[in-house]
Amino acid sequence: MDEFCKDTFAPIIKKWLLYNNEINVIQSECTLKVLGHDKKGYINFFENILEMKIEDCDGEIIFYHHFTITDFKSAVDQCNYFIDLLKQDNMIKTRELYKSKSDEKILIVCTSGLSSAFIASEINNYVKNSFIHLEAISCGINDIENFNKYVDIILIAPQISYKLLELQKRFGPKVLSIDSIDFGTKDINGILIGTQKRIK
Repeated sequence: MDEFCKDTFAPIIKKWLLYNNEINVIQSECTLKVLGHDKKGYINFFENILEMKIEDCDGEIIFYHHFTITDFKSAVDQCNYFIDLLKQDNMIKTRELYKSKSDEKILIVCTSGLSSAFIASEINNYVKNSFIHLEAISCGINDIENFNKYVDIILIAPQISYKLLELQKRFGPKVLSIDSIDFGTKDINGILIGTQKRIK
């Protein structure tokens, strides 16, 4: 049913956001501007792709996320998550530092491999001058099979989190999803800590 109706999802979600009484929305062509307490959010519609970003009061991008609308429920869930972020007074989270058990290899996965390549590069830069012994590599979702046997952990980006159960059935419990706020704010320590807590 979702496959049959997916072309209608974006227009319906756009209408739902426009008439959502919990947020202040301004429409401009294919962009919705959502006003938060001390932040501004933007949702861009590109056919069945939604692009979301949040800017602070100085115009700096503090959150970025994009995903393909594959089913209505997950799209609405991600929009609600975005709205919740806008309502928060402070998006910065205090974290303990990540401590790796041994030399670990992490595979970061997204739809095509582009955003996951960026996150993998950021992780490698983050650990370069630390006592964290791990390496991050990246690929698109269709290439996981080629890397699976070489990695200890597989982290999937929020835009493909709807594939989590399917991928866990194929590759086991080492497949985990990355928290949307950590991914969108490029909080590398947050990504690593979130991973560490779930693999204990």
